[in-house]
Amino acid sequence: MSFVFSSFNIDTAVQEKSELTFGVDLSLLSAQPDCLHSGLGLDTEVECVSASYLASAVNAAGEGGFDAVVLSKDFLTRSDHKNATNTYDSIKTMERLYGSTSASLTAGISVDSASIDAVCQSFVVENEVRGCVEILADDLRNPQVCTCLEKLKNNGVKICVYAQEEDVERYGAATIVRYASTVRLRVADPHKARELRVALRLASEDEEKKVDVLCDFFTVVSADRRAANERVHFMEVLHGSEFLKNKHIVAGSVYDIADTIEEWVTAGACDGFVFYPASVSTDLASLIRGVLPLVKARGTL
Repeated sequence: MSFVFSSFNIDTAVQEKSELTFGVDLSLLSAQPDCLHSGLGLDTEVECVSASYLASAVNAAGEGGFDAVVLSKDFLTRSDHKNATNTYDSIKTMERLYGSTSASLTAGISVDSASIDAVCQSFVVENEVRGCVEILADDLRNPQVCTCLEKLKNNGVKICVYAQEEDVERYGAATIVRYASTVRLRVADPHKARELRVALRLASEDEEKKVDVLCDFFTVVSADRRAANERVHFMEVLHGSEFLKNKHIVAGSVYDIADTIEEWVTAGACDGFVFYPASVSTDLASLIRGVLPLVKARGTL
């Protein structure tokens, strides 16, 4: 679902029309690796992803107004898969989901020759590109990745770089956007996000292309902000503090989430958002049935 909003052009000092893009990360539906249960000393059955449930969630996301669906490189279809980067579960899953949704499909990958070959085999069929890839900004440290990314680029596969605030400052905006068509940015402050977006946009102009900046929202939706924050606290108790580490949590009612979206867009912080619903059954449904329609109805975006 793309909404038109106004953004301020730093160079020409005129208002230009852009489209707001919404993506959703459904990596939460991954099978949980066996190593998470090893400390219990119990024999556990192999857990498999529910293909029908995943397909339903992906289809609902597309029909509900999301422009893109993402699965991280750590996504597992089976709990006994020791290493997602060797089984290419995100790539193979997105290949199977092709045609089931109107949303574009993005698979997280490790940048190595085997993964790139798997992407080209699965996503490029008879000159038709059927998916996008997401890489971590840290992968750009290795100069050998350039050859791999050039192969993707030459095959027409679009690349999203997932970066934290410090990544842009550490590696530089020019390095981040060199191969990217989109940057997924994890930052907690809209004004800092705007600063980084400006830097990334200026760097992309030097590359003679336009790179969209999407901000990451870990979303918890409840009846009100207090109830949402109680859910966040319960997640910390249930999963441990590491579960929420480095996540930008946006918690509250559908109105609170819509207010936050409006605040960030008005600040010029981004070109859209990637939502990571804390619960697919609860929060994805609330985003589709509550937040997105509310944002559209307000007409300010």
